[in-house]
Amino acid sequence: MADLDVFGTRSMVAGENGASVSFSDTSGATGLGQLFAVHNDDDTAATAPDIEIAQIDETTAARVRADVDVAGTDGFTIESSPVATGPAADGSRVLFFVARSATDPTDARLFRVPVTGDAATSASVVNGAGATNTGDIDATPLASPVIVFRNDPMGQPAARVAVGTNPTLRLFAAANLALVDQSAGLGGPVQTPSVPIQPNGMTPNSAGPVTTAPFIYVASAVAGNDSAVHKLNNNATFTPATPSRTVNGAPAPALSTDQETEPGIAEAKLFVTTGENLYFLSTANLGEAGTFSPTTLAPGTTGFQQTTAAASGDFV
Repeated sequence: MADLDVFGTRSMVAGENGASVSFSDTSGATGLGQLFAVHNDDDTAATAPDIEIAQIDETTAARVRADVDVAGTDGFTIESSPVATGPAADGSRVLFFVARSATDPTDARLFRVPVTGDAATSASVVNGAGATNTGDIDATPLASPVIVFRNDPMGQPAARVAVGTNPTLRLFAAANLALVDQSAGLGGPVQTPSVPIQPNGMTPNSAGPVTTAPFIYVASAVAGNDSAVHKLNNNATFTPATPSRTVNGAPAPALSTDQETEPGIAEAKLFVTTGENLYFLSTANLGEAGTFSPTTLAPGTTGFQQTTAAASGDFV
């Protein structure tokens, strides 16, 4: 019997949506790559992994090999999307995703899965047996991890994985999942963070003209079924760059910004979707610059509680 939650969970609550899981793509400027689809595959065996990764060659549309079991996922469900590091010198990458325990919903972890060989080719191999995880960090199940570069103690930009938990934003080393830093409490479950992109569309990274993200934007669920929006400095203590702002409605799993990271970073807009509206905020001070609807929308029907905004040019 096919799983009902292969790419996310179905909500049994009327008017509520379940989760959905997108894919990780290794295509680049020089050509098509591989599609890595992390999905649920509940097994009848008591100790078998319940999450697998399928690999699809985008040039041929062929399934490269049998789906790979991810070690340590017995009893776990993925409800958010994976993220991959950029290619290493040999083309290898690492996949990260958040999954939660089906028997203990408070047990939610960050998983790390290496992809050996050039991940842009079908010769690459998902090393599911080599997967590791953080253990229970109370991660926000519907929130996805994000790759963020921050200078290490030697002043060199290093890849980190930013994860929303309850009630903090945590930063883990991409190399070994060591906890690097965490914010102060942000009021409740923290959603998917967002960082300004470079003019070429890439997030700041060690190979770009801008090597580290200056700010991290994130929303958290707070009392009253509202959303608190935060602008944090990407520094050793995650100090707030400006006071947080509360908007009406529970937060969607992610927010987005059209701010570009340049040597003289300019003010832009932050787009925040909630169950009651779509908000346009200033990246300078999180001041409200506009809303989608002049009146309150209804969660579960006309609102955006499960729908995240994306910015492209002059459109959202």
